[in-house]
Amino acid sequence: MIHVTQLSDRPSPARRALTLLALLLLLAAAARTAAAQDPPAVPDASGSELDPMTDAVQNFFNQISDSSEGAKIGLETLLRNSPFEENAKAEMIKTLAEKINGIPRQFGNYVSFEPIGIKRIGRDLVVLRYLYKCQNYPLVWYFIFYRPTSPENEGAAKSWQLIHLYYDSQLNVPLWDQSF
Repeated sequence: MIHVTQLSDRPSPARRALTLLALLLLLAAAARTAAAQDPPAVPDASGSELDPMTDAVQNFFNQISDSSEGAKIGLETLLRNSPFEENAKAEMIKTLAEKINGIPRQFGNYVSFEPIGIKRIGRDLVVLRYLYKCQNYPLVWYFIFYRPTSPENEGAAKSWQLIHLYYDSQLNVPLWDQSF
């Protein structure tokens, strides 16, 4: 059935204004409620299958913040089981180590780190997000792990592998996304 709107079917300007005001009040109330709530808790990954990943990340941070061990050793340890070809891995480690070694000059000396987000994407992809606190400015690190499965037997999952890592100094909007 086709409905033709006639002039008499349209709400009056006063009715439209009241509807708009009601919608604005509802949006304002929802925003106040969301702002009044505590920030979402970081999911606890301890005692779970995520332990090897969180342990590897914490070990990485401990190594890169210790001048006696350094970024190169931390990266080599973190990327040990990664699927990258050896030449590409060596180049990646060299480039990332140089960037990491420059963090104190750019952002200040390391102070501490803390987990700020865990996001599972399906069964076999996990993104860990950490706040890396420096004296002058924080960084947000992202570690993306993948657990490959056998094509013949999807239930036969291999161990978790780091497939991507990066840090962000822009502190952009996705940082505050409540779903992560």
